[in-house]
Amino acid sequence: SFLFFFGLLGFTPDHARATAIGFEGGVSYGRISSGSDSGSALGYGGGLTLELHIRRVGFETGGFLRKRAFGTSRRSYLTFETSETLRFWITRWIGIGVGGYFSQAFGKVTTVDTTTTFTAQGIRKIDYGIFPTLSFEARLKNRLHLAFDLRFHYGLRNISLNSVESRRFTEFLAMTGLRYFW
Repeated sequence: SFLFFFGLLGFTPDHARATAIGFEGGVSYGRISSGSDSGSALGYGGGLTLELHIRRVGFETGGFLRKRAFGTSRRSYLTFETSETLRFWITRWIGIGVGGYFSQAFGKVTTVDTTTTFTAQGIRKIDYGIFPTLSFEARLKNRLHLAFDLRFHYGLRNISLNSVESRRFTEFLAMTGLRYFW
């Protein structure tokens, strides 16, 4: 994704593009689609984004360290997540887009009263999916912008280790942060 990003950067005229690096943090409200503990729970995280604007189109890649959570027993675990987003700016400050994500979990799964392995919980460490996004941006100074992004992650991978059961992760995310344009 970074090679594609910098390839676009090299072939776009200077007057038609802007590049931004962003630092974003946020909260999520996640759930697993089925199973004995399919309730929702709050998670949080943050990371870096790199975006190339070509006129009204933005290509964004990002890396996030997140605590994903789900279930009535508030199961949670750490993930490193990468995302790719194609965003269309309707106005100078409002954008809509679509994207995909890949999430790699690590560590152990924690609940209210215990810590266990992913195998014991019956879930896989790798997840991927798609998402729509609604973005808002406001200029604070000449090159510094405040960003706000709403996303709905829809997991495409069955994360259940049980071959009979289908479990998919879905979550709402609200992220805010700063973007610096150059």
